[in-house]
Amino acid sequence: MKKYLLGIIGGLALLFGGIAIAQVTIPAPSSMGITDRIQVIPQGQPTTGNVYATLTQMRAWILGGASGHSGTPAISSCGGGTPTIVGTDNAFHVTQGSTATGCVLTFAQAFTVAPTCVAVNQTAPGTSTPAYTISTTAITLVTASTSGEIWNVVCIGS
Repeated sequence: MKKYLLGIIGGLALLFGGIAIAQVTIPAPSSMGITDRIQVIPQGQPTTGNVYATLTQMRAWILGGASGHSGTPAISSCGGGTPTIVGTDNAFHVTQGSTATGCVLTFAQAFTVAPTCVAVNQTAPGTSTPAYTISTTAITLVTASTSGEIWNVVCIGS
């Protein structure tokens, strides 16, 4: 009798308690423009005021820094000839000039704290890894005297 009574009470609780389980598919955007807005829901709890962020603000929050570091670093002390750099503060590749023993790559915008960076040789992968130092304003690669080597660098704000 007790067992049946508990079953009836449980059934009534489900009936009147309004418990419902549903699977919902949330659509994902296929692309975002620089002027698009994203709704931010702090801690997954909607509040009375809507908060929106731009793509630049989201990039800054994810990668660190005030602007998302979308500028290209400045290149100096990178050998003779015409060394080049392509990319942004967060991900770029640099081609050294002739007889370069390193490069100083100054970020377009300083990081709040020194970022975490990884530099890899694209010209001869796995054969040499440069020594490098990182500060809030620049990364300095130190290499053997080479010409035209390409280094891929990724830096993420802390």
